[in-house]
Amino acid sequence: MSTSNEGKARYLRLSSIGKRVILYHPVPEDTDVQVKALYESESTRKYIRALPAVWPLETVRANREKRTANPLNIDFAIYYNKSQDAGDGEEHPSNSQFAGLCNLTVNPLNSSAQAGIYIAGEYQSLHLASEALHALISHGFTKESDGGPGLHRIAFETAVDNVQMRGWLERTLEIEKEYVHREAWRDPKGWLDLVGYAILDHEWTGERDGSKGLETRLREKIQSKIKKAEQDGRN
Repeated sequence: MSTSNEGKARYLRLSSIGKRVILYHPVPEDTDVQVKALYESESTRKYIRALPAVWPLETVRANREKRTANPLNIDFAIYYNKSQDAGDGEEHPSNSQFAGLCNLTVNPLNSSAQAGIYIAGEYQSLHLASEALHALISHGFTKESDGGPGLHRIAFETAVDNVQMRGWLERTLEIEKEYVHREAWRDPKGWLDLVGYAILDHEWTGERDGSKGLETRLREKIQSKIKKAEQDGRN
């Protein structure tokens, strides 16, 4: 991840398929109140139970600034762009709504990254996660010569009882469980097993064996859901 001469994180704006979702890096300063609510929400803490129950605004701000200063943290704010008119400017559209966060934490030695996502509870029924993660993974596997980090491997880790996320990884993204780390996450009631998944660059593109890559399959599923939502009159 490159930075500008002034030491600020390079600005990135990624549009999803259908432009319903727009990702902004670095995370804008004006999201601190919404990020606080996201971290403290029941939907977030349901599966990341070691998170503090209360996040002071100063802590949210300091965390954002610390992560932004580290070029190995590629953090995006997720915006729901209902009008699907993203524009080309650096500011998020005035009619878009903050819907969550996603990120890549890069290990440059191994050209790999850990991916994560938080979607605010009120937006989870809109299936924004698939669009946000498609954009995030696509950026992760974009070659450095084309402005991306040029990753070879992107991993996901989630709680063993996070049925929703595990279902998305296994059925929607179509990747298999790679490992289980027993009692890896602290839990208020003890310890929680951690389940790991990973996707490789050639699996995403399908270029190694000439098959339909995971990117194409995920894109087709997203497009199908968008079309159905439009037919139902809700997007």
